[in-house]
Amino acid sequence: MKFTRSYKGYYVILCAVLATVPMTHIYAASLPAQEARDNPSVQQASVPEYDRSQLSRLIRKGQTILNSLSAPPPVNNAPGSIGADTDIPEGLSAEEQAAYREKLNQWLSEDAENAEPYDIILTVKRKGKTITRSIIGIQKGINTYIPMQDLANALRFKVDMDLASGTASGFWGSEDNTYIIDTANNVYSVKGESFALPANSTIVQNFGEGLGDIYITEELLNTIWSLKLRFDPAQMALLVETPQLLPVEREQMREERQKKFLAKSELEAERYEELDYAFVPNDYKAISKPAVNLASQTRWDSKNSDLSQTANLRGVNDLLFTSADYNIQTLADNNDGFDVTSARLRLERRADAGHELPFGLKLFEAGDISVQPPDLIDRNQTGAGISVSNKPFKRGRTFDIITVEGTGQPGWDVEIYNENQLMNFGVVDENGVYRFEGIELDYGNNTIRTVLYGPQGQVEERIEDYNIANNMLAQGDFRVEATVMDANQNLIEVEDAGNRVTDGYFHTASIAGGLNERLTPFVTSTRANTEAGTKDYISAGTNFTAMGGIGVVEGYKDLA
Repeated sequence: MKFTRSYKGYYVILCAVLATVPMTHIYAASLPAQEARDNPSVQQASVPEYDRSQLSRLIRKGQTILNSLSAPPPVNNAPGSIGADTDIPEGLSAEEQAAYREKLNQWLSEDAENAEPYDIILTVKRKGKTITRSIIGIQKGINTYIPMQDLANALRFKVDMDLASGTASGFWGSEDNTYIIDTANNVYSVKGESFALPANSTIVQNFGEGLGDIYITEELLNTIWSLKLRFDPAQMALLVETPQLLPVEREQMREERQKKFLAKSELEAERYEELDYAFVPNDYKAISKPAVNLASQTRWDSKNSDLSQTANLRGVNDLLFTSADYNIQTLADNNDGFDVTSARLRLERRADAGHELPFGLKLFEAGDISVQPPDLIDRNQTGAGISVSNKPFKRGRTFDIITVEGTGQPGWDVEIYNENQLMNFGVVDENGVYRFEGIELDYGNNTIRTVLYGPQGQVEERIEDYNIANNMLAQGDFRVEATVMDANQNLIEVEDAGNRVTDGYFHTASIAGGLNERLTPFVTSTRANTEAGTKDYISAGTNFTAMGGIGVVEGYKDLA
């Protein structure tokens, strides 16, 4: 059966008429008497005789409404009336439309005022999922009234109710979206703006001892809570069709997110416990067998009848309790015979597990090495020398471990994110304080978000940005590097490279420390050979992160 909007009102009224007839009458009438007597599974119901005068009145009213389809209505926009948005039969004059509307308003008003209220059990649904199965509403005439307190509890909305004075107040979504319903003075307000309550839009039930509720129509609920509720009589359900996420949905999503976080943490802990790798020591030795790679190339020059051969030997082995990395290049031809053209040797020792170095050093290098002086002073230098550093030879992903703390409303939930990754969660304690230790900052961009959730859907977010450059140090962390070399000279000199201006003694040293997550000051000292002679320099500055960016400030001075 299909109804246009013009006939919905009549259909609802007829349904209300039929609803007043006890279903037990219909049930009993559908069973043959003999079958009811013979079938013991059929329960007999004792039903009092229905008030025939009331039934006749309702039937006459329904018949009168059906008869009025051939004539009646204009427009009365008063609250609780049939407004301008109500469709009316086409082809009626303005006077007929006015009469139609006036008569229908009269019937609806009489029905709302005179009908007996009765309880109905409503299911609240959202996108096909049940939020709650049992809130008790009221059906009075054609109006359905919804309990504010029960629905607010189900959706996690804020409501403070005074049944003695017939008032309800609170907010939805955020504390700026306030509302007040004052049934005694017949007014309501939304965000501070007041309006008259529509007729027959509220019912106050006060049983004393704080028991009871204020029941209001779905239209009024949609207005004060900015929702999109729709009562579906076929399902006896209140459908929530609001596009925005509800507080209860945010809560469910948060719980699911936290469950996944805990499950992931437990799984990682189990995997770590299952790891049972055996530690195999591999100590540095005075000398060990080498691992070598030999590459050679033979060339014949037919024009000059010259046969030449080059060979490149690369090898690695332990030497003098360090790791020796060497490279030897040779050339042999018909004219000059055999000659060593290049020889390089670098000794290295790293302070990994079981191979600690004194003074907390992490790396020692000697032989043919290279170093990067301060950018303002010189470029990369190579030569024969010694270099030490406490800089780890492998940098991890994590820059630092910080503590996130603050204040909030006691009992509120708290979640900590780095970008969109959940790092931890908890609750603001009774003193209004939250504290989370062990929050990792990675090199690169970090957006630490602290999100607080109130019990009625309040959401408060606090953001701190950290942009960590590769040369930044964690708070309390220090780096020391020093190099001394004979610039442009090889440890094993096999041929005269000639004198250059920059040849000679060279040194550079630097100290840097992490002051906090945003500042890494440093100081350097360098001696270099230049065209103007030997120069001594010092420099000082800091690497920093600020306003979402990274940078460096450095000044240097020529001590001469």
